[in-house]
Amino acid sequence: MELVRTKAQQMGEALDLAPYDALMDTYDPDTRMAEVDAVFERLKQELPTLRAEAMAWQAENVTLQPLTAHYPVAKQHELAEFLARKLGFGGRLDVSTHPFCGGATGDVRITTRYNEADFMDALQGVLHETGHALYEQNRPRAWRNQPVGHARGMSAHESQSLLVEMQLC
Repeated sequence: MELVRTKAQQMGEALDLAPYDALMDTYDPDTRMAEVDAVFERLKQELPTLRAEAMAWQAENVTLQPLTAHYPVAKQHELAEFLARKLGFGGRLDVSTHPFCGGATGDVRITTRYNEADFMDALQGVLHETGHALYEQNRPRAWRNQPVGHARGMSAHESQSLLVEMQLC
């Protein structure tokens, strides 16, 4: 942590930014704490009521059953790959210790891990990483070597990934 604080201080001085703004600039260029703070302040005001309403509706209308069974890895992989392809993913799906999206221009790949007692772990991982992959696969090819063709920052990447994971999964 001491090294990160030192780095933030030095970057902030070099860029004429607050230390945390300088660190944020690495992951989300031109986004500042004041903007993020404003978003979270609004969420702190609105989300508790929305959450309470959603939980009350769910308690009255939904009966949740635990999904306990044995889910073979081959079947999980088949389902995950089917859904990723339906969403437009055109790369490889492999196994690793943690879900990830990476690769090179025109060759985007995702990984996941499987748990035979909980198929949702892999499914959520695959769909989250599919969101990242779709972002990467759909950047304009004609502009890939120009700044406009690069990923804008982590906000757009994570927003798309979480939308795919939370809304579709």
